[in-house]
Amino acid sequence: MRPIAVVSFLLFSLSFLLSCKEPREKISERWVFTHLQTPASKAMAKAFDPRVLDEMFAELDKKIQGNRLVLEKNGSCYGVLMNCYFTGTWTWSNVGPMVVTQIDYPKKMNLKWQVHKQGGKQVDFMVEANNLAQLYQLEPNNEDNSEILPWLQAQKGEWSITAEREKEDFDQMHPDPWSPEMNHWRLKPNQPETRQQLKERVRNHLQFLNSFFDFICRDERYWVSQDWFFSIVKTGNNGTALIAEKNIPQKWINCFYDSAQAVQGYYMMKTAFHGDVKIPDESNSIVFNKLMLAELMRTFDKAYK
Repeated sequence: MRPIAVVSFLLFSLSFLLSCKEPREKISERWVFTHLQTPASKAMAKAFDPRVLDEMFAELDKKIQGNRLVLEKNGSCYGVLMNCYFTGTWTWSNVGPMVVTQIDYPKKMNLKWQVHKQGGKQVDFMVEANNLAQLYQLEPNNEDNSEILPWLQAQKGEWSITAEREKEDFDQMHPDPWSPEMNHWRLKPNQPETRQQLKERVRNHLQFLNSFFDFICRDERYWVSQDWFFSIVKTGNNGTALIAEKNIPQKWINCFYDSAQAVQGYYMMKTAFHGDVKIPDESNSIVFNKLMLAELMRTFDKAYK
């Protein structure tokens, strides 16, 4: 091969690699879903009463709004889809172009997101109806409590999800509540845990709650949904409290090896509430809950130092 041909080949290869890298770099961001658009299908309009269609779409749109898809440059991904927390990996394909996510938690699932209108602070993800139905099944409560799944499974065509880029404002003092590090407490162990491991699991849950309320208090992001997580700690307008033992949710039990260890974890949390908690003098209920959670972290650490 002539020297000029070799140089031309190398330049072409480099140009191709850079062209592949650039869109991947642009999509490697935090994306917050803002709204869903139904496909303009005449068949769908014929098959459903307009009122039923509106009700189904409203429920689906509500579960989409505020969801997060975090695509990290190292190939990992996490966030919330249909009000269900997930973690996994992702790859970029120039065919489409599309993002391919391999979800590992809470269940293994592959999803393809075609990328349209990428530019600036907004992107449209196009999702096939059958993929949207898969997505809906990430959260078991969705599948059990709604007629929307069989309705979705009967649909065809692509649905458009509009997402906006979210700024990165996390650090060691203000951790990302959606990060895997703040959600280790969700992962069910394969064997009984030691007292130290139980303590770390319960503390991680407290740390998660603290990081979430810290996030929404910064820049007064009070609109951010709390529907994607559960807790034995009840936060509300009337303050912060521990739920009664008889009301421990099954989701909490599912985070532990068995129900006995889940109850142990509950009593570890109860110890924090029984410590020398200093009640904040704060009228804003969300800020109050944030300050209370910081206090509970302090009393928990004091009890289990």
